[in-house]
Amino acid sequence: MKCGLLPISQEALLLGEISYHPYTGILVDQAEREAIGKNLGPKNKVMMLQNHGMVACGETIEEVWLNTYGTIHACEIQVQAMAAGLDNLIVKDVKELWERTAGMQSSDSVDHQTRTNLMWESGQMEFEAMMRQLDRQGYQTGYPYKLPDVYATPSQQ
Repeated sequence: MKCGLLPISQEALLLGEISYHPYTGILVDQAEREAIGKNLGPKNKVMMLQNHGMVACGETIEEVWLNTYGTIHACEIQVQAMAAGLDNLIVKDVKELWERTAGMQSSDSVDHQTRTNLMWESGQMEFEAMMRQLDRQGYQTGYPYKLPDVYATPSQQ
């Protein structure tokens, strides 16, 4: 979409600033590789390759998964909302919304560490929950849970 990913959902705001790159093909050209790195920037975690797809980055697999999952969800929300027409969408001041959302992410009011006494990095809790779902469906992921007792069935305890 020409308008890019709009900050119309909590999922889009949690991604922070999104980078865009006019994708021109496979990465055999060194100049194209450098342009992608430059367009991503030093701190952005998600980049849209225009007319191609998206790239998610992070410091861990869990963070990359969270950014990918959040981007997909934000795009789905936007596509559904666009049925009302672009002119009918309410888009607030992006900078203020990002700052408020980032402040909430780092605040103690949404701190899950107090209940578990564990330090969760970005995406770890959500990724662990997804691995639990897969394990319960029989996929045997082998994921090393930080909270193994949550997964245990009553007969295992």
